[in-house]
Amino acid sequence: RKSHQKPDVCYTYGYQRFSVLGALITTMVLMVGSVLVIISACKRFLHPVLVHYDGMICLAIFGVLVNGLATYITHSDHFNERAVHIHMLEDVLGWVVVLVGAIIIKFTKFYWIDSVLCIFVAIFILWEAMKNFEGIFHLFMEHVPEHISVSEVQEWVLEIPGVKEVHHIHLWSMDQESVYLTMHVVSASKNFNKVKETIRESLSSKGITHITIEMEDERDTCLEEACHGSSVSSVHREK
Repeated sequence: RKSHQKPDVCYTYGYQRFSVLGALITTMVLMVGSVLVIISACKRFLHPVLVHYDGMICLAIFGVLVNGLATYITHSDHFNERAVHIHMLEDVLGWVVVLVGAIIIKFTKFYWIDSVLCIFVAIFILWEAMKNFEGIFHLFMEHVPEHISVSEVQEWVLEIPGVKEVHHIHLWSMDQESVYLTMHVVSASKNFNKVKETIRESLSSKGITHITIEMEDERDTCLEEACHGSSVSSVHREK
């Protein structure tokens, strides 16, 4: 709910990152929890304890059904929802482990099976949480979104009539969904507004939702130090 609040004078970009912050906290809990489960399971493997397998089977069937439904509902590629999905997946896999382990123990009395299955599930959850953490880290560090690249933006902009050069490009996302772009565009056109509008329409159709353009003519000198000496930050239209 917080992430859907509108921008204000304190958070001029809005509150989208609160959703990402929630994903970070949930993912950290999953990672720490998985490590603790692995440690506990290793101890129980060395010193197996008796378990009530009939009670485990009854509870496990109920747990698989409820958490399986929750896992299906929370399936998403968004970091926050994905973190919740991983948490639900952990639950449903945990109950599957309880069910399988209880059945094996019931017929074999191999009580150490419970610990082994727990370790496998914890390792799986830890791996998934670490991948989610990597994506969240890239988002906080304003990494270029996965589905788009600076070179693609350069190509699209240079195809627009009147554009001579594009440089000082910054491309990032606040919440994995909205894509932000700022850049300097050199144009020989006398109608900067028309060129800007054409650029906005072209890039908006590519999924870039927030575009800021600094227009310059060929006589202007860009004072931004990052614009110079880099083939990535400055591209000219070939003659």
